[in-house]
Amino acid sequence: MLPAPVLKLVQTFGWTTLSILFLVYWSQGFRQFGTVAITYFFKDELGLDPGSAQYIRSLSFVAWYIKPIYGMVSDNCPICGLYRKPYLFLAGTMGTISLISFLWLKGEATVVIVLTLFELSEAIADVLADALMVQEARKDPESGSSLLQSFCWFVLALGGLVGGPLGGLALEYFSAKHVIAMQAFAPLLLVLTSFIFIEYRTETVQTDSIRQRCTSLWTLTKSPKILRPCLFIYLSSATVPGLSQTFTYFYTDELQFSATFVSILLCIGYIAICIGSVLYTWKLRTLKLRTVISAGQLLMALSSVFELILVTKANRFMGIPDAGLALFADSVSSAISFTCKSMPIFVLSSNICPQGVEATLFALIASVGNLGFFSSEFLGGVMVDLFGVRQGEYGNFWAVIFLRGLLRLSPLLYIRLVPDDTGEATALVAAEAGKEWELSAHINQV
Repeated sequence: MLPAPVLKLVQTFGWTTLSILFLVYWSQGFRQFGTVAITYFFKDELGLDPGSAQYIRSLSFVAWYIKPIYGMVSDNCPICGLYRKPYLFLAGTMGTISLISFLWLKGEATVVIVLTLFELSEAIADVLADALMVQEARKDPESGSSLLQSFCWFVLALGGLVGGPLGGLALEYFSAKHVIAMQAFAPLLLVLTSFIFIEYRTETVQTDSIRQRCTSLWTLTKSPKILRPCLFIYLSSATVPGLSQTFTYFYTDELQFSATFVSILLCIGYIAICIGSVLYTWKLRTLKLRTVISAGQLLMALSSVFELILVTKANRFMGIPDAGLALFADSVSSAISFTCKSMPIFVLSSNICPQGVEATLFALIASVGNLGFFSSEFLGGVMVDLFGVRQGEYGNFWAVIFLRGLLRLSPLLYIRLVPDDTGEATALVAAEAGKEWELSAHINQV
């Protein structure tokens, strides 16, 4: 007998829809399998320093910054009369080939191109899955959206929690390029998904609709009630340097952590998703958005103390093992970030989208967040270079951590760009949206 929530999902949406969403989001989570291997590839195969690795990794995410374009193209330009199946098949094929090609890659330029193609395949699949989720959620107007969102978040986290440790364990026995090639199993699932995707043929190519949609979206995003939150979403990430690649270098070179343990550290974020979503819904959702986000930024700045202790190795004088402190610091930082920043921004993004443009505008706002991530990682690379942090030379890494802790307070300077609560955001946008921003119902499938 299935549990009641699962039974309701199956009865409402059916096994086919749930299977498609499971395979797509599990594939996205399982990409954690190759995350540490990519850093090892940068370090051992290409001989890159931490700053260069930061630049390359951030550049490869460019495919996620233009997500609405994929939705518009797939929504209006069918291939052989089909809007979704061919694009999903092509995305899976492109991702599979790009990962397998790591077995022969040598130069930095080709690595950037291949990584970008892989990210492009994942971004296209993500947009198509979101389109299906929006479409299927209409079967249950009251709770369909929240049910499917929860299901997809859970599957994504599950894929990450399975893929991360397995990828670290694989690195103990295989080279980095072979582990990356093994990850091709995940995008191959997208190819399988395209065969079970049920879709009926049409023959029209709606190029005029694409032009109209772009014009309408441009008009919509110029509204201060949309533009101001988007500006905050971008700035709150872009002004705080990301140091993901540099920390992985530090863990493996300086602290001598095994690949398996580093993979476990990188999976902490998926556990934070589970904890943060429950904690926000249970305790924080009734509070003002500015209050939650401001408290989160303060706590994030304070959590930098744990990173400073780890980087300066002061914990060894306190009798605290490096692995224990690293695990604690990452857990605290990830939980605070998702609970007090990501969740409020996710709720805000959902609520500032006027009726009729929810899916497309949400993809656009997500792209703004992804662009902020790119800027953050790029800024991290610049700071690492400025402070002379190199492979085997981490003497000034503490200064980078300290400065990042201070910059985590910078969003408090422009916190007023965020509406005080989601009700205020929804009311203001709905009042200003008007008929000029109403698009066809078909836009909801983007």
